[in-house]
This record gives sequence, structure tokens and C-alpha cells, in this order.
Amino acid sequence: VWSKIEKTIENVLRDSNSKVFSGIHDWIRESFESIRSSGALSLLEAVRSYPVLTQASSKQLFTALVLTRNLEMVDDLLTFEELHLQLKSQGCHVAKLSSTDFSAKNGVGDCLRGLLRQFVMPTIDVADVTILASWFRE
Repeated sequence: VWSKIEKTIENVLRDSNSKVFSGIHDWIRESFESIRSSGALSLLEAVRSYPVLTQASSKQLFTALVLTRNLEMVDDLLTFEELHLQLKSQGCHVAKLSSTDFSAKNGVGDCLRGLLRQFVMPTIDVADVTILASWFRE
């Protein structure tokens, strides 16, 4: 009986979150299109130490969404995982960071390393390793 109740709760949460997730994706898409429509920076503008704010450069902020977890909510981990999967399935780049990514010693350095690690370093795929191994054998 309890497992049926738990499954019903999960389904209700999933359904209620789908509208919110769709709204978040729409906001990300609109923000990206707004940035894209502002035009690209010239090479000189892009490599300046302190770029002059032009119409185009002032809009060159990447879309970011910061979500914090409420420690009292048991379903938060499931919600964040579903949001992560939903956004990735729509072609968005998603990085998950937590307060443990910040440290008093390194400040935001650890956070930036974690962000770069998730975006730059690809995960090893079993298929990739198999292909690499067969290529190496040849």
C-alpha cells in the first residue's frame, strides 16, 4: 500500500513540475535568442582586458539559473535530477554544483573548476573505450 502511495506522490510531483520545467526552458530559450540577436563581438572587443560596454557586449551574459535546495524537502533531489534531464534533453548545457564546490581556502575557484569539469571534460563512454581499444589493436 505504501509503495502505491509513494508512486502516486511521485507522479503528482512529476506532473506539477513539468509545467515549471517547461517555463524554465522557455525562459532559457528566450534569453539565448535575445543574446544571439544582439550580434557577435569583434575580435578586438572580445579580447580586451576590460571590454567597453557596447550594445552587443552588454548582452553577452550566459543564461544561468541558480536553484537552492530546501533541506526540509525530501523530493528536492528527484526534482533537480528531473530538471537536469529535461533541460539536457532540450539541448541545454547543465552543470550541477553544490555548496561543497565552494571552499574558504579557494573561494569560487573550486566552483569554477567543477563547472569547467562538467562542461569541458567529456564523460568516458563505454562505446568510446571499445572503439578506442579495437582501433589500438589494429
